[in-house]
Amino acid sequence: MRSGVISFFIEPEIVSDAATRIQSKKGIRIRVAKAVRNVRIAALELTTMKAKTALNRAPKSYSAAVVIRRAVRSDLTAVNDIYNHYVWHSTCTYQEEPETTASRRQWFGQHGAKHPVVVAEVNDEVVGWGSLSAYHPRSAYRRTVENSVYVHHQHHRRGVGSLLLNDLIVRARGLGHHAIIAGIDAEQAASVALHDRFGFQKVGQFRQVGFKFGRWLDVIYLELVL
Repeated sequence: MRSGVISFFIEPEIVSDAATRIQSKKGIRIRVAKAVRNVRIAALELTTMKAKTALNRAPKSYSAAVVIRRAVRSDLTAVNDIYNHYVWHSTCTYQEEPETTASRRQWFGQHGAKHPVVVAEVNDEVVGWGSLSAYHPRSAYRRTVENSVYVHHQHHRRGVGSLLLNDLIVRARGLGHHAIIAGIDAEQAASVALHDRFGFQKVGQFRQVGFKFGRWLDVIYLELVL
């Protein structure tokens, strides 16, 4: 051995093991970095999605005034189209077969002066409708009515439902009715909230009285005493 020079011999297996550990640590760091990057990307995508959802849910306004008026027979095609969308796609009605034009005309004919049908119209297009119907055929119920409000599915969150319900309440008072009953599927939170804003009170709930789309449904009953 030369003076001032120290030589070492390291077993090849030790060198290989150390190299493997270094590579393993590098691999872990790389995987952690990728995981952090993926989390950041996912968070950004979630934020973007929430922003888009909030934008879609934000109330929209019309460029023209919404006109609420008494319905006429020529409105019935639009009334039926609005309603049948919910027959096919929603539990807000428990009807399972589309309403026919003939049955809609018959329904309209049964709504006289005491039980009006109204429509919401924008730029000559019917975008929603509402009605007051007899609550029960027994004569002592004659001053109690049941309300219906349906808004075209492409015109939600524009205040149409509120305008229709307000109009029905005003008409009910003017016609001398004493109470309005609303039967609403328990899943229809927006409809329940709408009636709540106008002072309706929950007076009962029937459990599993409807069966649609393969599941049992509850009905909430709300009442407004005029």
